Order: sequence, then structure tokens, then C-alpha cells
Amino acid sequence: MRDHETKTGAQKVRDDLLARRMPTGIKGLDHLLSGGINRSNSLLIEGPPGSGKSTVGVQILHHGAKIYNEPGILVAFEEFPTQIYQEYADYGFDLAALEKENRLRVIWTDPRKVVESFSGKDDLIGRIVDDMGAKRLVIDSVSHFKRVTNKESELREILHRILNNLKIKGVNTILVKELDPGPGQSVSFEEYAVDASIRLTNQPSSSAVENERGIQIRKTRGQKHISGVHPFEFQTDGIQVFPHLRPVDIEKVFAPKCFIPTRIPTEVPGLDTLIGGGFETPSLNMLVGYSGTGKTTFGRHFLHSNLSSGKRAFHLSFQETEERFLGASDSFGLDLKAYREKEQLDYKYISPVGLIPEKLVQDLTLRILRNHYDCMVIDSISDLGTSIDDSQRLREMVHLLVLLLRRAGITTLALNESAEISGALSTSGLDFSYLADSVIQLSLAEINGKVHRFLAIMKMVGTDHSKDLHEFLITSRGMELRSKATGLSGILSGNTAGRFEAVAGHVLEPLTESTQALGKVLDSRELTPKDREKVISAREKLGLADIVLREHFGITHFSKFVQELGGEELVD
Repeated sequence: MRDHETKTGAQKVRDDLLARRMPTGIKGLDHLLSGGINRSNSLLIEGPPGSGKSTVGVQILHHGAKIYNEPGILVAFEEFPTQIYQEYADYGFDLAALEKENRLRVIWTDPRKVVESFSGKDDLIGRIVDDMGAKRLVIDSVSHFKRVTNKESELREILHRILNNLKIKGVNTILVKELDPGPGQSVSFEEYAVDASIRLTNQPSSSAVENERGIQIRKTRGQKHISGVHPFEFQTDGIQVFPHLRPVDIEKVFAPKCFIPTRIPTEVPGLDTLIGGGFETPSLNMLVGYSGTGKTTFGRHFLHSNLSSGKRAFHLSFQETEERFLGASDSFGLDLKAYREKEQLDYKYISPVGLIPEKLVQDLTLRILRNHYDCMVIDSISDLGTSIDDSQRLREMVHLLVLLLRRAGITTLALNESAEISGALSTSGLDFSYLADSVIQLSLAEINGKVHRFLAIMKMVGTDHSKDLHEFLITSRGMELRSKATGLSGILSGNTAGRFEAVAGHVLEPLTESTQALGKVLDSRELTPKDREKVISAREKLGLADIVLREHFGITHFSKFVQELGGEELVD
């Protein structure tokens, strides 16, 4: 009974909204219009050539007839009905079929006929409206009324007469107007006369790809709307608008939740002990490094760790196709294909060239709602700078993305391309490390004619993490931490100095072998008591040397353990 009441309540809300508003049916546009245009109100759609203004008008008519069962009329001054049918058939709009069902009428006529129709001489338009019970009427375009008169006062009178007559009949009038290319802030008298106005833009892209198209709600009389210029694009089923989502929009979609923090291992050998057992869930973690330092390999370990524990994961890449990513994972012994086949792992590759950031956020929001991811890898967040050349807009987009991931409770690893081999953390000139719960930097350094990779934990909220720099290797098994960068300084500044004492393997392995060999000697029955004492003493000394060297190379943390127990004097 409760479910039935909920559905009935939701339906009642929709019915109430439909009674007050005329929805356009265009994806994203009704969000900007708080559900649509007020009933009986007029709407002006203006824009330069090729901006899509006629398509918006026809799409509003088509969706009104097809989806909302609201008959509509298209008054055209240029194209014949057959041309219009063919043009919009590419979007799947069967206008001819709607005409046969008396849910749509396409009228090709002269502007003078329309003026006469609303002058009391021959009420042709009015009769058609009454006959069909039309709720929507598009005039494409009002610029042609200048063929009747060039006097602005008379044009104003014509326009007011048309709008008032149709308003009385309860029709939403939609006027299409050609806008001459030029300054975008000009205001026409038509914009003053209508109740709502929309302006479309069609401008060359800064990235030299397709033109950037935008839509701006300039006014809505008697109702709220979202301002700003919002991108849109032509798709196979018509125009789709991608609104700039605001923090309040994200917060409405994802209600606040209480999470019990746990630790998810990174699966990078040697690292988890340095960061308290792994990344906290949920959290935002940033991995910064120059190209080739191993960021993507780190991300593969992180994904595999989550997937192997039964979690759902999403990998968003601006750099690697799915086939290439999974193939490289196999080469490290990380079988991510199996999880992809089980649909436990979701993968999306998007080229940053020509990317619409608002479209990305919308797609990501829908994916999260549908798939309920536990963790995510973004490779890389700095690629957004390719699509967003304005630093302020880039910063706002990253903040919105972070809010989305935090509200959804996703443990995220954001890879961040550094412009420098070492040095300050940055993303395309902007530092986003302050947004992250943890920041790990990967650096390269030349030592004795050989390139070495180093890892530094720069930030780890809520955890007493290691402050040491560690060398790491990338092998056929993936990424693996090795010894501390003992004896070196200036790695992060790019001015490496000192002598790298990365000899742990060369020293500890012979020590272990020697200790084991002495153990075998002790098993011999031929040793004299005096020789046995010497062997035992030698083995104890080797064991002590092994402990000291492991502490020196950062393999153990005995001194830290003693300090935590309050035994600082033992360390001294």
C-alpha cells in the first residue's frame, strides 16, 4: 500500500507540473526551465545561422504531440512541408504520420496571410487551432514579418496581436528569430514582447574541432530558471542540452550517508605498511607523477585489490582504450579481463579532444546511480585541461567532480600528470592536491647514469604515514617498493645529490645465506663445545646486523614501534 501511495504521489506531482508548465521534452532543457514554460506563455528562440533554433522549435512541437499528446502547429515561411518532413526524419521525427493523426499541422504560407489571420479579416490560424485543439504553435521565423512592414512600431503591433490572440486560446506560442552575427548582448523588441526567451550560440572551438554550441535562458516571466550558457549537441534523436550542474543539483541526487571507514590495500608490495594498511574508504586519493613513472600501473594494482575483494569498480580513461588497458594488465599478471566479463569492472574511454565536461559529469552521475561503484580510477584528471582552457572553469569542474564522488561514497584514485619529472605538485598549472585525502608523488631521478623511480607520501589524512622516500621498480609483476632513498637528497626538487645506498638486496641476501649456513653447521655433531660457542656468537652478530640493516633500509620500523611504546630511551 505504501508503494502504491508513493507512486500515486509522484504521479500527482508530475500532473501538477504539467498543468502549470509546457515541457519542451528536450533532454536537459526542462531542467534549466524548472520543468518547462508556463502554460499560455510565449517563447522566443533566437540565434545565428546554423545554431539549431529551428530544430529546437520543431523538437518542442514533435515531443509535445508524441510524448504529451498536445497537438501543435508549425507555420513556415521558407521550406515546403515535404522538405521539413525529410529534414527531421533523420532525427526519427515522423511529422507526416503525426499530421495524418491530426496531432500536428505544417502550414507553409506567406507572412501577409498570417498577419491578416490575426487582423480579423480571415482567422485561418485561429480556426486551425480550434479544430485541432492545438496547445503549441511555432512561427519560423518572425524575421519574415519585415516583408510586410519595416516600421518597428507596426512590427510591434503585429507581434502583440498574434501573442495576445494565442494566449487567450491557451496556446504556447514559440517564435523563431534569426539573429545577425555580432555582439551577443543586443536585445530585440521581440525579446521584450515575449514571456520567455532563449538564445543559441554557435562559435568556433578553441581546440579547432567542431563548433561549440550553447543555449542560454535569458528570461522567463513568472517562473525560475537556471542562467548561464550551457552546451548542447545534435544527436541521432535530436538536440540534447548538458546543463552546468551545481553543487545543489548533486546534493539532491545523492543524499548524505554515514560510512564506516575501513582500509583498502593498494596491492603494491611494500606500500600498504607505510600508509596504515591502504586507502581509507571512502576517500579521494591523488597520485601525481611525470609520464612513465608508473601511475597507470599503480591504478591497475588498486583496481585489482578492490575487485578481488568483491567490490564494483569503474575505470575512466582519457588515454588508453579498453583493449590496450586490459592487455597491459595481463602482462603484469593482473587478470582484469575476468572481472570485466563478469561486469564487476566497468570501463570507459573518452578522448579529451572536443570533450564536453558537462556531458562527462552527467554521464558519470547516471553510471554511478545505475551501477553503485565502490571504487574508481580516473586516468588522468589533468586531461580535463585539454578540454577546458579556462582555469576558473576547470577548477569549478574538478570541485564538482570531487563533490559527486564524495557524496556517492566512492573510494577514488585520481591520476594526475605532472609537467615536471620531479618538483611541485601541479595539474595543468593548477594544484588540486588540497582536495585529496591522500597525495602520493612519483618522481624520476638520474643516479650514476641510470634512471631510478621514487615514491613519496606527501599527504595522508588521519594516518601517521611514512615520511621516507622509497625507490620502486616496475617489473613483470607490476609495481614493487624497494629500499629507502638513503644517502640521497634533493630528489623532489630535481637536484639529486649524494650517494644512493640502494644495496639492501646485495647485503641482506648474503647475510641471510650466511645465517642459514651457520645454522646447518650447528646441526653437525662434530663441533667441539668451544667451536659451537663461536658459531653461535657469529650467528647472533649476523642476526643483529640483519636487524640494523633492515631498519636502515626501511624494511622494518623497529625504532618507530619502540617510540610508540614509550621507550625512546631504548632507541638512544
